[in-house]
Amino acid sequence: MENWFIITKLAVLVYCALRYAGGVSVVVLLLLLYVSLNIAVYIAKEKKWHRILLAASLLLLIVCAQYLNFLFILLIPVNLYEFVLTYRQDLRLAAVLTVLPPLIISHELILEYLLVSLLSYVIYDQASSMAQRLNLLTTENDEMRNRIDRLRGRLHKDEEYERQLKYSSQLEERNKLAQEIHDRVGHAISGSLIQLEAAKFLLASDLTNNKEQGLTILGNVIGVLRKGMESIRETLRNIKPSVEQLGINRVKLLLDEFSASHPVKTTLMHSGNLERISHTQWKVIYDNIYEALTNALKYSQATTIAVKLDVLNTLVKGEVRDNGIGVHTLKKGLGLVGMEERTQSSGGKVIIDGTNGFSVITLLPLEDENHGH
Repeated sequence: MENWFIITKLAVLVYCALRYAGGVSVVVLLLLLYVSLNIAVYIAKEKKWHRILLAASLLLLIVCAQYLNFLFILLIPVNLYEFVLTYRQDLRLAAVLTVLPPLIISHELILEYLLVSLLSYVIYDQASSMAQRLNLLTTENDEMRNRIDRLRGRLHKDEEYERQLKYSSQLEERNKLAQEIHDRVGHAISGSLIQLEAAKFLLASDLTNNKEQGLTILGNVIGVLRKGMESIRETLRNIKPSVEQLGINRVKLLLDEFSASHPVKTTLMHSGNLERISHTQWKVIYDNIYEALTNALKYSQATTIAVKLDVLNTLVKGEVRDNGIGVHTLKKGLGLVGMEERTQSSGGKVIIDGTNGFSVITLLPLEDENHGH
């Protein structure tokens, strides 16, 4: 608000200086005094001094208008608005007070005075509205900042909880694994060591009966160790995820992250026995899907991308198709060439079609379940 007061006063001062035509030295002195008083208003920090300086400025304008030149009356509306607003935020009251001088004094500048008063009212009304709006926006901004801070704190707590939960799950899984190995294997190995020591002692004897007992103990130890090995394998099978679970879950995660980061919808369909796909083939399929998604985002202008995996009798077919603009003349860049080389190294082939959207098909040979390749 203070800036609007200063600008308005300066504009009226310039107008008065241009219109005045005599007594320059006295007028300049009084104008300097008026400017000094108004500058002191904005320097003073206490509201009491604001009011005293504004009252002195009004008194100076009245004296100058009465005894020096009536032009000084044009500055009264600006100061009067500012003076009233220090007591009460009521522009209408200030407007009523600025109308009183024309009712008391009759002069040729009254029309200009009313015009300055009206202009001051409009300026202060707009400035007040803008100040209120700015305060409202500042308050809303502070509330949003506080809300963001609370959400960020909650997010950090959730992330910390997730890390703790993950860590606790890992500890529980490790503890379970250690307990199973101890229960199933530890006792078997401990007992086998004791029996091996006994067998060693019996075999070292020259007695035939002792040797037979030693061989019998060795047979028992072999059986116990064989059972322990089977227990280890069973435990590892229960813990280790299957190949198809690792592969298809990686593909799902890739598509979910892609849809979350870009305005493109992705879908995934699969059929057949995914267990027949090897680690190497999953690597090729995953890399080709990633490259196809990247190319679709760059060039196709697509809104949906469909990924489909089919495990057939002798091969696995992976297709990535989008609904984009397609291409009539295909120019293979490093991405497509890399897909072809990657697939050929695994004995497969890549088929590219750009007539209806853009489609990339990866074909990889599978081992026959009964007769090998």
